[in-house]
Amino acid sequence: MNIQEDIDDIIAENGPLTQQSIFPENSRAEYNRRVQELLLTFWKQHGLGSWKGGLFFLIDPNEMSGLLSQIFYADPDFSYKDSWIIG
Repeated sequence: MNIQEDIDDIIAENGPLTQQSIFPENSRAEYNRRVQELLLTFWKQHGLGSWKGGLFFLIDPNEMSGLLSQIFYADPDFSYKDSWIIG
């Protein structure tokens, strides 16, 4: 399978995003080579939004950086600087 087929399968299984918004290129660019190409392409094509009546939100990881720093602040195994919440 290729990336577009995978994205088409995700949309077929979950439906289109609701409460959809654009994830700007300058924000997406921060994650080049940090996340899988599939996610970068999905963000570009479909942006951010929710599924399952709001039970799952695909979000801008920058919005959760403060939360990650609180969760992993003193963790010897995980660095909040190298972690992202995407959903």
